This record gives sequence, C-alpha cells and structure tokens, in this order.
Amino acid sequence: MDTQQLIGKRIALVTNIPRPYRIPLYEHLNREIQAAGGDFRVFFYSNPQKHIRRRGGEAESDRYPHTSVYSLEFNLSYDRLLSMPVALIPSLREYRPHLLISGAFGIPGFLSWSYAQLAKIPYVQWSGATIERQGRGVSPSLQGFLARHAAASITYGTAARDYLIQMGAELDRIIVGVNAVDNQFFTDGVHQALDEVELFKATHHLRGVNFLYVGTFIPLKGIHYVLDAFARLQQVDGFHFHLVGGGPLIKELQNQVHKLGLSNCVHFWGTQPPAKVPFYYALADVFVFPSLYDVWGLVLNEAMACGLPVVASPIAGATRDLVVDGQNGFVVDPRQGDELTHALKCLLEDSELRTRMGQQAAATIQSKATIQHSVQAFLQAIQLALTST
Repeated sequence: MDTQQLIGKRIALVTNIPRPYRIPLYEHLNREIQAAGGDFRVFFYSNPQKHIRRRGGEAESDRYPHTSVYSLEFNLSYDRLLSMPVALIPSLREYRPHLLISGAFGIPGFLSWSYAQLAKIPYVQWSGATIERQGRGVSPSLQGFLARHAAASITYGTAARDYLIQMGAELDRIIVGVNAVDNQFFTDGVHQALDEVELFKATHHLRGVNFLYVGTFIPLKGIHYVLDAFARLQQVDGFHFHLVGGGPLIKELQNQVHKLGLSNCVHFWGTQPPAKVPFYYALADVFVFPSLYDVWGLVLNEAMACGLPVVASPIAGATRDLVVDGQNGFVVDPRQGDELTHALKCLLEDSELRTRMGQQAAATIQSKATIQHSVQAFLQAIQLALTST
C-alpha cells in the first residue's frame, strides 16, 4: 500500500462491541495507520453487557483509540439484539473522519453510510454476510443497497465475497480478507496447559481420543447431529466428547446424551473465560465444528492454530477458506449422518491421520489466517477507497 495516502487521514471503524478476539486486529491496525501518519478510532455502538454470547470482559484495551456510542437496544431473541445508535452521527461529526469503515448492515450500517454521504467521504463495508444469511434479521434490499454504494468492501472470506456480488457489488471493489484470531495466544496457551491437561485426564479417567466442541448451544450449531453420530460409535472403545459453552439447548442436549447412553463419554464443561479456552484445545485430539450456519466460525481458526484436525461443516464461511477435505480435516455436512460417523471413526482409529492433519491445520492457519493477513486486507480496502474518490 502507498502509505503516503494515510498521512493526516482520520480513519473511523464502526462496529458493535469490543469482542476479545477482535482486539488484536484493532491494535495492529492502529499501529499500522499511526506509523503511516494517520489516525484511527473504533466506534462501538452496542453495550457488550447485553450480548449473551460475549466472551468475557477482557476486551478493553488502551492500545487503540475507541469510543462507546450511546444506543437504544432491544432483545429480539436469545442471541439477537437490535441496536439503534442514536449518538453515532454526532460522535462521528466530532471525530471528522476522512474515511469510514462499517461492520454493520442494519440500522448502524445505514447511519454510517448516511454520515459518509453527508460528509462526502468514502464508505467502506466490512462484511461477513453470506448467502445462507438471507432472511436472518437484515433486509437483503438494505444489504444490497449498502454493498452497491460502498467505495470498497472487505469480506471475511470468499463466501462473503460471493454474497456481495450477488447483492450487486462490483468484484473489483471487493477485497477478500480473512477472519483471524491471535494465534500465538492459543498456541502459547496450549503449551502452558500440557502438564495440567495430563493431570486432568488422569483425574477424570479420560483415556483414548478426546473430541471437542466449543461454542453456543443453539439449534443452528448442529450439536445434536454429532451426538447421534457418536451414538453409532458406541461399540468402538476409547473416546470422549467434550462440550465447552452454554445456551438454551443445554438441558435438551443433556437429555439426548442420557437417552443415547453416552453419559460416560460426553462431558459438559460450561462456559469458560477466554484465558481458559486454550486448556480445552490442549485436552483435545480432534475438533468438531457442525454448524448449520456461520458467517465464519473463529473457533475453527483457534482449533487449527492449536494443531487440531477438524471435522467441519461446509455451510460455514471458515470451512470454505481454511479446510481442505482429507488434508487438514474432513468437510462433512452434519446432517449426513453416515458421512459424519465415518469421519469421526477415521480420526478415532488412526493416530497417524490425526497427527498429519493436525500439522497441516496449523500450517494452514499460519499461511492464510493471521492478524497481519487481516490487517493487510483492511489497508488494501482503505487504499482502494481513497484512490476511487
């Protein structure tokens, strides 16, 4: 990127809440923009305490400038919140950005675009929406409008790119980015947890192969299909399935485990703070990602960074860009019961396959999905937007 373009430029990024996994991105992006002579600020338009699926409270950081914007908020369901950031435009007027990046498609996205029009500055769309997202809360017509009127777009991956094209965005205005986590945090955490894991296995009699799910217990995560698949494997000795997370389906899933006779090999460990999650990746031999809908799925990044082979749903955006079937994991629609059972059985019975796929998984993350990869996509989109106006 021609960093001369950023000298004296103020770059605003509008997004919902300070999620812990996003903080490294904002910190790195801030450093890059400041080093080029620009200024960067994140505007959060929602209250993290009202988001049921927020991951802990370690998201605050003084290593990047940010502003919390007052918003009216309404809970629509367990994991859906409607935000109306009434103070967003006044906050942006005070900052006076030269370019605005929006990570929203709904009301906050429209307000961001409206400000950009009033201020006559480039509007950049940061999007993870995919074709599967249609009908999930945000009008496709509004999504299409914002996609078509963006000076540039950054996407989570190729599935999100294809959706923007379907919505009318021009291909040459789209930068295909990648969702990333702080890989070092997870790999260091796994290394530090190894001794504790061995004691934990001995204490809980966890002999054999350990499979892991990390996420929310809602219908769209497809966990019940995995339980059915493990029930078909009961005649095979030596496996445990660990579920880390919480949600409205917890009792239903526990009842399913009991009815399937899996109580001795399925373990619910509840919602864990971010600092504890690497322990469970260290415990695991295989990661299971059966989502029936995910614009990306950062737990897949986390697990692969920790060297775990994966059994991943093709419906999620992350699977499409990170998992090569048969190389670093298996790509299986969780609704295809026999195929899912076969994939789990292959990884259960073949330790060399687990090792080889796990090594490939870690290599994939380092070559395709680091924070720096994500930052470079943002910088490319900023350059594209600035040169087009």
